[in-house]
Amino acid sequence: GHGDHGTTLHTELAPGLQTMTATLEVPDPALWWPVPLGQPNLYDASVVLLADGKVLDRSVIRYGLREIALIREPLPGDEGESFILAVNGQKVFCKGGNWVPADALIARVNPTKYRELVRLAAKANFNMFRIWGGGIFEAPYFYQLCDEYGILVWHDFPYACSYYPDDDPDFLAEAKHEAELAVRCLRNHPSIALWCGNNENQWIHHQ
Repeated sequence: GHGDHGTTLHTELAPGLQTMTATLEVPDPALWWPVPLGQPNLYDASVVLLADGKVLDRSVIRYGLREIALIREPLPGDEGESFILAVNGQKVFCKGGNWVPADALIARVNPTKYRELVRLAAKANFNMFRIWGGGIFEAPYFYQLCDEYGILVWHDFPYACSYYPDDDPDFLAEAKHEAELAVRCLRNHPSIALWCGNNENQWIHHQ
């Protein structure tokens, strides 16, 4: 963290699902940057639920303040358009590789292996992983490591190299629900830069 800033909300809660909204201002924030543009600064934010001075629950997240834009502008002649990521207004040259599940038996990948693989990628000057569409939504620890090391994440949704029943309303409803859950789960990671529909499906259809 970079200092203590907070806000307090007072309310009476009824049984059932409750939604409360708070605004938190961070003066002169230390922004999150991917390498090599700067430091991947992170803040620790905590939410504490109190009743009569007693702590009922607490949630702590690590969070980076940043803005990511995808610049798609016409290129000269008949060359299509640009595809450039800008972080905090600065264009970044993305370099890295595909991330595929780190073991054929997914449950065997422990935090030590995750950390070592991400550390080696950072040592090799990666600043982007592309989560391959034939893989999985990774363990939360993987994204935390990308946040810490300043490595951006291009995330495919898990559809790869195949036909999917995209004319089936039931399948589409399930796909939409899964996508919404995944994005909500991961969207607060500053490393998440871009979501992509699939891996090679249109290309294979064309072939």
